[in-house]
Amino acid sequence: MHTVFGIDRYPGLSDYLFSNADLEDIVKKTKLENLNVITSGTIPPNPSELLGSKQMKLFIEKMKSEYDFIIIDSPPFISVTDAEILFRISDGTILVLRASKTPSDAFYRTCEKLMHIDPHNFLGVVFNNFKFNNSYGYYHNYYYYYSRSTEKTKNKGIASS
Repeated sequence: MHTVFGIDRYPGLSDYLFSNADLEDIVKKTKLENLNVITSGTIPPNPSELLGSKQMKLFIEKMKSEYDFIIIDSPPFISVTDAEILFRISDGTILVLRASKTPSDAFYRTCEKLMHIDPHNFLGVVFNNFKFNNSYGYYHNYYYYYSRSTEKTKNKGIASS
């Protein structure tokens, strides 16, 4: 994120959670009105433990009192446990896929895991770099799978929107 927004990476979230920086030091303004960013900061030896810590939960609660929306970018769900930890402590999760790059089996496994953990927390899917005219057949399978998963949860009496 620091590269995308052209801001310093340090100090960041991990520095705050380790009490090496104040909140005012890590919240960085962007060129976009009403958008602030907090970078990852110093990479700790145990990022998963840090994300699942009491300090992280307190940090999220503090941010909820300060901001209307909090968006947390995480690594891919299948590759590391960080994304699953964040899924469990967030109010909602959107799965982002890169069209023609994300393998369908990874998509299916991730959807199944998210729905198994907490179907109410899984808000949906966004396809990046999607070109409808070139990919209808390929992505029809994604749509069919995702919509069928939603129908299954409705049939089980789970409210979904």
